[in-house]
Amino acid sequence: MTDKELKIQELPDGAGSQDRLAPAAEAIRYQKRAQMAEKELADIKAQRDRLQSENQTLTDQIGRIRQDQQIRAQLLAAGPTDLETAELLVRDRLANSTERDVSKVIERLRRDKGWLFAPRPMGGPLRTAGLRFEADRSTALQEAARKAARSGQPADVQEYLRLRRQVV
Repeated sequence: MTDKELKIQELPDGAGSQDRLAPAAEAIRYQKRAQMAEKELADIKAQRDRLQSENQTLTDQIGRIRQDQQIRAQLLAAGPTDLETAELLVRDRLANSTERDVSKVIERLRRDKGWLFAPRPMGGPLRTAGLRFEADRSTALQEAARKAARSGQPADVQEYLRLRRQVV
């Protein structure tokens, strides 16, 4: 190397320090930004994991609710005398066996515990829940209501209420 090149390479101490400070400050700034980005990435990953676990929990709950609705609907169609007991027995059998078909479990429960289900009708119309409204009773009810309103006696009011319970 020539002397000129050596003189160019040798810089005074004060001249190089400014050049070294600027890249060092930038490096520190970049390092802080990188640390903040890594922290933000870790927070986002933690939030993603939490949301995935919540999603799984909610999916499991929805599955259980759908199965409960299916069990209840099929049991109502089968006509148990005690719905809650039958529902608990079906859930227990589904949990303890390999069978996953609700209708098959209900049929097996019907065979094993026949007392839990009402007998199936053998044709003909089913009984209605209430009494039919008859014309002769309605006139008797109206007459008893008028009599109770006119007299106001407790015996007449009681007779009217008795007739009303029979009709309604």
